[in-house]
Amino acid sequence: MRSLADLQKDPTNRVGWVKLLARELKNACNKDDAIARGSSVLDAFESSIHAIAITGVNQMVEQGETLLQELQKECEEWKLELQQLKQLVTQDQIGQRTLKQSVELLQSAYEREQQLASHLEARTDELAQPLQQIQLSNSNQRQRSHAS
Repeated sequence: MRSLADLQKDPTNRVGWVKLLARELKNACNKDDAIARGSSVLDAFESSIHAIAITGVNQMVEQGETLLQELQKECEEWKLELQQLKQLVTQDQIGQRTLKQSVELLQSAYEREQQLASHLEARTDELAQPLQQIQLSNSNQRQRSHAS
């Protein structure tokens, strides 16, 4: 037969508890002794159930606390990552604005250069004809001075 100490470690052993209760009731001298013995067995059973329940609850609380700590750590990591991503987005936006301004400045400079090149080409064409006339005139004068 199992002892009370063994049964308190295993409150789910229904047969063992019933046998213990029956043995205690059988060994009772009278009705009052039977009630006292039965009450004692039931108190022990209740205490063992309570102890196991408390142990289970404590384990669940510990697991919950561990899980909460892990979640808080993950949350902090996510917050840090989000902050870094926000900084990257801000840097990217600044870079895009700077790039856009650079493109606009380069486009404006290119257009001015095109206008200047076009103006210089027109001016060169204007000056080319008188230059050719001067060169022709100089050439004719040289030929005359060699002929004389």
